[in-house]
Amino acid sequence: MRIIVNAISANTGGIVTYTSNLIKSLADRDIETIIYVPQQFDAQSIDSPNIKTIPVPVKRFHGPVHRFLWEQIVWRKIIKESGADLLFSSANYGVLFPPVPQILLVQGEIYLNPVYREKVLPHLSLTEKVSAFFRRNLMLYSARHSEFALFPSQVALEAALDYGADVREKSRVNYLGVSSSFNLKTRKRGWGGGGHLKLLYVSVYYPHKDPVTLAEAARVLNQRGIQASAHITMEVHDFDPWPTCRHELDELLSDKFKECLKIGRIDHADLAKALDEFDVFVFPSMAETFGFPMVEAMRAGIPLVVSDIPVHREICGESALYFKLGDPEDLAARIQELDSNAELRDSLIESGRRRATENFTWKNHIDSLHGLFRDVLAVRPLRVLINALHARTGGGVTYLANMLPLLASDENVEVHLCAHEDQVDILPPNLEGVTYHFLKFKRGFWNVLFREQIDLPALARRIRTDVTFSPANYSPLFVRNAIVMVRNAVSVGFVERRPLKLGYWFLLYLATLLSLVTCRRAIAVSDYARRVGTGIFGPYFRKRISVVPHGVNRTFR
Repeated sequence: MRIIVNAISANTGGIVTYTSNLIKSLADRDIETIIYVPQQFDAQSIDSPNIKTIPVPVKRFHGPVHRFLWEQIVWRKIIKESGADLLFSSANYGVLFPPVPQILLVQGEIYLNPVYREKVLPHLSLTEKVSAFFRRNLMLYSARHSEFALFPSQVALEAALDYGADVREKSRVNYLGVSSSFNLKTRKRGWGGGGHLKLLYVSVYYPHKDPVTLAEAARVLNQRGIQASAHITMEVHDFDPWPTCRHELDELLSDKFKECLKIGRIDHADLAKALDEFDVFVFPSMAETFGFPMVEAMRAGIPLVVSDIPVHREICGESALYFKLGDPEDLAARIQELDSNAELRDSLIESGRRRATENFTWKNHIDSLHGLFRDVLAVRPLRVLINALHARTGGGVTYLANMLPLLASDENVEVHLCAHEDQVDILPPNLEGVTYHFLKFKRGFWNVLFREQIDLPALARRIRTDVTFSPANYSPLFVRNAIVMVRNAVSVGFVERRPLKLGYWFLLYLATLLSLVTCRRAIAVSDYARRVGTGIFGPYFRKRISVVPHGVNRTFR
C-alpha cells in the first residue's frame, strides 16, 4: 500500500501539529507514505523506511487562485507519477476528479459553521465574504470527489451537511489525537501560586477567536480583587490578513490591558511544559471544528473554562465549565467559581484526563484512518455506470439488451444503469445484478444533452463509480474514467444541405470530439467508425480508440 499525502497547508496553527504527529504515527505502520509539505516545514528526521517527506516545489503561492490551479494541474501530475494507490488530502481541499481514490480530511473549514456565519462573517469585508463562499464550496466539491470525507467532530459534519446533504453517505467522524507528551502526571504549580491566577489561551488569530473577551475577563477579575493575568499566544502579525479586525489588536494593545495581558507565541514543542505554569485554560472561540488546544489542556490536567458552543460541548463534555459566548463578566464568574472550589477543580482535571486519554489519542485516530485506507483499497467488484439516456430505438436498445445480462452475470462487475423514466418499458427490465437509476425531467434532445452533463456526474459521485460507460458517441465530460463508444460516423452528416440538419450534425460532431478529449478510453464498433467518426481530427484520437466489433445474439444460428 502506497499513500501520497497532501500536507502543503502545514504553515501555521493546528495543521502543523497534525502533520507532525501524522508523520510520527505513520512511521510505525506498514504503509509506504510520501508526504508533501511546505518548504519551511520542519520535517524531523524519521528512522523509518516507510516515510518520505518532500518539500513542495513552490516557494510560495501567490494567492488562492494560484494554489488552486497548482493543485489541480501540477499536483495531479505528481500524484500520477508517484505510483500511489491512494491520496490523503489532509487540509479541507482536495483534487477534483482525482487520478486515484482520495480521502479528504476537513479539519479547519470554519466557513461552514452556523455560529461563524451568524456572528463573524457579516462583519468581514466583501473580499473575505467572497473568499468564504469559494472556500466553502471548494470544500464541498472536494468531498464529493472523494471516496470518504473525514470530519473531526459531529458538529463539523452536521455543519457541512447543511450545505451538502448529498455527502452524508461518504462522510465519517474521526476525532483527532493528542500526543502523549501532554500527559503530565503531576503538576508543579499549585493553584494560584503566589496569590496570582494565570490564564492561558492557545491559538493563532482568526476573526472567530475572540481574544478580547478573555482580556476583558482578566481585567474584571482584577477589579473584583482577584489578581489575574492572561497570556494569549497570538502575534501582532497574525492580524495582518484581517484588516477589518484591526480594532481587536488595537484594543489588546491598549493601556487598559497593560497590567493583565501578554500576547506572544509559545512554540508547540514547548507547550506541554508551558501548560504547567498556568492555572486555567480558557478557550473563548466563537466557532471551531474540533478545538485541538482544549484536548491538549485536558490531557495535561488543567481545568478548562470554554465558550458555550455545540462543538465545545461535544469535545469537552463534563470536563469543562462553560460561559456565555462573548460575555467577559460570565467568563470571570466561572473562573471565580473555580477559584473558590478545589473539589470542582480536581473533578474537572480528573474527568478531562480520562476523556482525552480514552477518546482523543493518536492511536485511535490512526487506527481508524488506517482501516479506512484498507477499506478503500480492498478488492471489490468494478463499479460500472452505464449511460443509457440515448437508447430509445434501434441498435442502441439491441446493444444494451444483449450486453447487460452478460455484464450482470460477471461477479467481478457491479452494474448500474442510468436512463430516463420514459425508457422503463424499452430497456431490459429487472435484470438480477443491475441497479436501475431512472431520472425524471422533461424529455427533449437539448434537455437530455444538458441534464446528461449535470445529473450523471452527480450520480457517479454519489455511488462512487469506477467507470462510466456511454455507448452513444458522447458522454458526460466530468466523470472519473469515462469510456465512450463511437458507433455513429457523424461526419457523414455533413453531406446535408439543410441548415438546421447541418447544425444538428455539427453539434453532435463537436460533442463526440469533446467526449474523446475528456474520456479515459474509447471504443469503436469498426475500424471504419474509428477512422471516419473522428473526421479530420482522427490522427489525434485513434491511438486512444480500440476497435471492439459488435457481437451477434446466439439465436441467430
